[in-house]
Amino acid sequence: MASKENDPVEEKTEEPSRLELKEMLVDITTDVSNILRENAKLAKELAELRSLIKEQKDEIDAMKGSKPCVRKRNSCSQEEN
Repeated sequence: MASKENDPVEEKTEEPSRLELKEMLVDITTDVSNILRENAKLAKELAELRSLIKEQKDEIDAMKGSKPCVRKRNSCSQEEN
């Protein structure tokens, strides 16, 4: 039989110290803060893009309604003459 000392499953791994754990938590907190800040920035940009898209859609709809002859320029020009 193999002894417990040679069994790789039974090898003890050294646990991090409290200071190391604290440093890890500080790093995680910083990363989460950065992610939240970036998320807020992206949400603001998304809102601006949605607003811009809506404005452009409204402009397109307005142009479609005011210029019915644009698509058929030749036929409309002939009708006007």
